[in-house]
Amino acid sequence: MLFRHWTTSLVLACLMLSGNACAQTNKFDPVLSLSGMEQLIRAKQLTSVEQVLPYLPISFRSHYALAFHSRSLQSATYLNPRVILFGNNAKFILTFNGSAEQVGFNALELAEFNELSKTFSYQEILFPVASASTEGDNPKHVQFSSKNPDKCIACHGQQVRPIWDSPPVWPGMYGERYREPLSAAEIDGMTEFLAQQATHPRYRFLERVDIWRERDTFAPTHAATYSGRDTESPNAQLTQLLSRMNLERIAHQVTESPNFEAFSYALLASLSNNCASVSDYFPSNWQMVAAPAYQQFSRSDELHLAREIARKNARELVSKSSGNGMSKNNSLLDFRFIAEFGLRIDTSEWSMQLEKNAADFSAIDAVQSKLEQRLLAKIAATDKDLINAFYYHSYPDKNKYCAYLEKRSIGKLAQQTPKELPVWEQKPSGLPEIAFAEKNTTAPKRVTELLLLCAGCHTTGVAPPIPFNNPALLRQKLKLPYAAKGTLADEILFRLSERAGAHRMPPNMTLSTDEQVMLEQFFRQ
Repeated sequence: MLFRHWTTSLVLACLMLSGNACAQTNKFDPVLSLSGMEQLIRAKQLTSVEQVLPYLPISFRSHYALAFHSRSLQSATYLNPRVILFGNNAKFILTFNGSAEQVGFNALELAEFNELSKTFSYQEILFPVASASTEGDNPKHVQFSSKNPDKCIACHGQQVRPIWDSPPVWPGMYGERYREPLSAAEIDGMTEFLAQQATHPRYRFLERVDIWRERDTFAPTHAATYSGRDTESPNAQLTQLLSRMNLERIAHQVTESPNFEAFSYALLASLSNNCASVSDYFPSNWQMVAAPAYQQFSRSDELHLAREIARKNARELVSKSSGNGMSKNNSLLDFRFIAEFGLRIDTSEWSMQLEKNAADFSAIDAVQSKLEQRLLAKIAATDKDLINAFYYHSYPDKNKYCAYLEKRSIGKLAQQTPKELPVWEQKPSGLPEIAFAEKNTTAPKRVTELLLLCAGCHTTGVAPPIPFNNPALLRQKLKLPYAAKGTLADEILFRLSERAGAHRMPPNMTLSTDEQVMLEQFFRQ
């Protein structure tokens, strides 16, 4: 009995320490922060990205991902990829690209995770163009944006979260498919990139470049696995780190909610793989309201996930293989439903996908147990019997743990008045965004996928509003005057052509000849 109490205390202590005594921490470097970067640039009077890079710690420059296509404010190519430096823990991220002809060349994009507030902050640093005339001291012309400026919020959302694809596919990233060799296009691009890396004004500061030459970096052989040389790819490493921090953000938002105590046991049960459906954790006086709300939420979730699959398939550029790379079982459906229905929390920006209301949480799979642990620690602080009940989480007594959660949840909610209107019914559901895929049966499937890709920016506030998701409305607007190029159809056809130069659409994506012809035919109808 003494051993049981001692073990219980130790487990609870480890859960609540959250990475102090029970997890390894990374040494903090003051340069690796938004304020630290500004202080460095001002103190050293740095006036370009190239001047900043050698001041970054070698360990930080040793961990990075490379993008050959990007939806960010910094464009990318195979030869001049966008570098995403993330160090050992991704709590500070710095990005740049490599050619003066690219969008965002004179900018550093920064991201920082605050451990106390569990929030992300983004910032852009703009350096003066080398050919531009300057007055006085050059550093005075370096522009530091405020934290989370509008141009960052447009993509990263009002709740401000990282934008990163979920495994096993990272469209536009070197190592696009998890545990698969580089495609022919990636190999050619990487060969050209590495040939210039050592003498490139920016890329020469990257460390551990040799890993990009090794097949085991992306698709480990059996020999690498058996010898212990099997490590995760840069994309997978960044996924794990970002997912863990995003999970911390979600857990903080949930546990700090005024309604958390009432729904705490239902939330905890929704994270268990062993407990029954979410309805079992609501008392009878809640069932008439909760059941239909859950059905509606579930249908909405399925439609959003279908839309995301189409969009992600359209963005996968170089390694078209079987499968869509997204799981329909990783949407945290029950957990998000209780958060929306009970806690009145808007979960539309919980996912790390660019699109709002994204239902793909497969990136969080590897750390989902951490979310359960966070809630367990929070509840166990006032319920000393919970940890003992948690021991029954394993076979053959798993039902005892779930029965305990069910009893406590019903007891808590029986004292509450059922919520009449879920918060997600009060805001646009976004379901019309998939109207094109449902209604249009004449356009080729690939055209549908590409238009959904366009809708991902033009119906979410990222780009000028154009109803690519609504065929009937789109056809009406195509004939209307738009900008200086004539009609909207003229403008779109111009943006699809080589004449648009750096402003060609889709951004950072090269259409095949067949894709180009199909789209032009569609917009000329």
